[in-house]
Amino acid sequence: MPPDQQPARPGLGEAVTASMNAQKDPNADASTKFLAQLDADAKLHGTLAYNALPAPYRARVEARALSVARTAAASEGGDQ
Repeated sequence: MPPDQQPARPGLGEAVTASMNAQKDPNADASTKFLAQLDADAKLHGTLAYNALPAPYRARVEARALSVARTAAASEGGDQ
């Protein structure tokens, strides 16, 4: 086939980018499960079960709850 009739091939950078985008993030499922567990534990706030959680983990749960609340308020237009 003459060079002017050959289909254009992607460059190396485009091929690598396409390959990387096609790969699944191996940590995506674990991250989703961890955030779901944080959200579930946030519902225990104020109970004895919540107080039994380790202090560093409680701080993480509280940070996640605050982040979710801020995101919800911003999406509702509460920051105006």
